[in-house]
Amino acid sequence: MLQGQDLDLGHSVDLAVDPAAKADRIEHASCNRSAGATLGNTIERLAPSRDWWG
Repeated sequence: MLQGQDLDLGHSVDLAVDPAAKADRIEHASCNRSAGATLGNTIERLAPSRDWWG
């Protein structure tokens, strides 16, 4: 981490997995947001297109 870089608080356990997870580490903002977008896109891609049992 260098002075002037954009930083975020990151989660060891993603919020998509555990909504109660606490931010417990510092990460580069671009890395954190990229990882979050990748996970979100994967979850969306794997979600069923509709509720088949409802």
